[in-house]
Amino acid sequence: MRVLISGGNGFIGSWTAKLASERNYDVTVISRSDNLSQKIEGVNYIIADLTSLSQLKSKLKNKKFDYAINFAGNIDHSNFFGKGLDVINSHLVGVFNLISVINNDSLKKFIQIGTSDEYKASEFALKEDSDIDFYTPYAYAKKSSLDFLKMLNKFNSFPYVFVRLFLTYGPFQNEHRFLPQLIRGCINNENIPLTDCTQTRDFCYVEDIAEGIINILDSNIHSDVINLASGKPVALREIVTFVKEYIGGGNPIFGAVKRRTNEPNILYGSIDKAKEVLNWKPKHSLYQGLEKTIVYYKSYHDKGK
Repeated sequence: MRVLISGGNGFIGSWTAKLASERNYDVTVISRSDNLSQKIEGVNYIIADLTSLSQLKSKLKNKKFDYAINFAGNIDHSNFFGKGLDVINSHLVGVFNLISVINNDSLKKFIQIGTSDEYKASEFALKEDSDIDFYTPYAYAKKSSLDFLKMLNKFNSFPYVFVRLFLTYGPFQNEHRFLPQLIRGCINNENIPLTDCTQTRDFCYVEDIAEGIINILDSNIHSDVINLASGKPVALREIVTFVKEYIGGGNPIFGAVKRRTNEPNILYGSIDKAKEVLNWKPKHSLYQGLEKTIVYYKSYHDKGK
């Protein structure tokens, strides 16, 4: 089976491409950058920007795929008057272009990656039919891509699955994200400016997320939304404490960074649906995943990278 993965050179995309290849899918990755730091043996690579319709038409001409997985788009929580318009374009225009170019005659399923930021905050586990109430252009773009897919399904029977991810972590994550910054700061024994870290979040190890996404390909789920998460809330302070004590260094400074406006205090997902329709649940506990992630970053530090 032929799988097209846009954004497949990124953090979660590269893990998913690797796992798909290991399971004998014929994998093609679309990457905006030709700096293929996570290049995987046996995977085909196409260099193209999803926001350029002409590039996509040229690069995907006469190609057919059974499945497509779209990770592409900037993860950025800027407001609209900051980088918001660029964020929206990177997600929505990319989805519009990709679907307009891809050969729909052969396509069995299109998997679009969404975000937990679409949900209205709740003290309870968020289910796929929980209330929506987003505050950033990023979340708006993700929710709008779902509306677009629903429209296509209604009038053109377009086969989609919309996957809402919570916080994914692990090796190769962007160094500017919360956990890589925290781990590197502790390894280097630095002062680490943080929010008050009273927020409760849902962290899931990247290898488990990749497996959940691959499981969707041959599953019976169609034209639907599904959460992939740990299903277990954890306070950010608990993670900070574990990383600091495990590494034995670093000076977290709580309250040094202001929290984002309207940032929810509690956000975690229900994975009952994923367990039922995908026979999936995370294999790694939070602390198993954190240990693997810390070991990865320590190995790079020891090599002087």
